[in-house]
Amino acid sequence: MHRLVNDVVLYRFLLRRAASRINVKLFNGNPQRPTRETLASRNILRGVGVSRQVSEGQYIGGQASVRIYESSESIRRRMTETAVRKSLIDRPDPLELS
Repeated sequence: MHRLVNDVVLYRFLLRRAASRINVKLFNGNPQRPTRETLASRNILRGVGVSRQVSEGQYIGGQASVRIYESSESIRRRMTETAVRKSLIDRPDPLELS
């Protein structure tokens, strides 16, 4: 094993081979990271109208956008909480079911 590690020709061959693989993976047109459009469509980038903002190339991390998103999420949570609370109040008493 020691001979293989110290073999200069083999080492250069492996380096050249690895470099060509790296070049192919990095520069063959397939990006390693998803685009902003892909992230917005998968709901990873979230916000009110974020897909429109991304497609128009606008900045999506502004304070106004963040506040609008947080407000909409707060309203959505409150509506869900109200619906769950109402359904729990409206359900029949367990003693009546027996």
